[in-house]
Amino acid sequence: MQNILCGVITLLCLSGFLPSTGLAKGHNPATEQARMGMHGMLLFSDGQALFASHLPMYHSPHDVQLVFSLTLSDKELEQRLIDLLAYSKTYWTIAPQKFDLTKLGQETEGAVQAFYGDLYQGHFERGGEKRFSHQFIQFQQSKLRNILSPEKLSQRQYIRINEGESGVSFYALLIKERPGMDRIIRIEHADDSRILLPDHFFINMSEEPLADKDIAAQLQLPANRVTTIYLETGDLK
Repeated sequence: MQNILCGVITLLCLSGFLPSTGLAKGHNPATEQARMGMHGMLLFSDGQALFASHLPMYHSPHDVQLVFSLTLSDKELEQRLIDLLAYSKTYWTIAPQKFDLTKLGQETEGAVQAFYGDLYQGHFERGGEKRFSHQFIQFQQSKLRNILSPEKLSQRQYIRINEGESGVSFYALLIKERPGMDRIIRIEHADDSRILLPDHFFINMSEEPLADKDIAAQLQLPANRVTTIYLETGDLK
C-alpha cells in the first residue's frame, strides 16, 4: 500500500471505508422526498463499462450526487460508446426523460431501474450535439450516492468509482461544502502494474481546485496520467 505522509493529499487506503456509497445516514429511500425532474448526467467509460454521474445542484430536486454504472438496450451502440468514450477528448452527457431521482436504482417499491434519454456529445444545455435519441438506459450499480449539504469541511474527498481493471480509474469529488465543485478525474495506469491507487484521498480545501499535475505528483504518478474530464462550479454556488 502506498504511504504518502507529506503534501496536501492524505491517502487513506482503509479497506471497506467508503462512507458515501449509500444514501446519507438517516435517509430512507422509502420515506425521503420525491425528486421528480429532468436530471442531466455526465456519460463516461473506462473501456469496459459505461458510467453516468448526475449533474447536481444544491436545491431540490437536483440535490443528490449519484454516480452509477449503466447499460443500453442497444448493445451495438453500447459497445461503440464504451470504445469511443474510453479515449474521447470531449465529454458526453445524457438528457433523460423526467423521473424521480430519489427512486433511481433503489430496491424499494416503485423504484426506477431504467429510463429513456438522448445522448449528447458535449453538454446538452450548452451547445452539445445530440448524437443518439431516445435510448433505453438501464441502471446497473450505484458507485456513489450523496445528498448535498452545506457542511463545512477542511478537506475535500475524492472517491474511486471503478476497479480499474482496464487500466483506467475514475475518481469523483464528494460534493459537500457550499460553494461546491463537481469534478471527475481520470487516471491511466494500464502499463504499470506497480501503481497502487487508493480507494479515496483527501485534498485540503485551501488548495482546491488542485491542478491535474499536482494531483499526479501527490499520488506519485507521472503528470500525464491524471486528467480532469469534467469540472463544474457554476451550478454549485
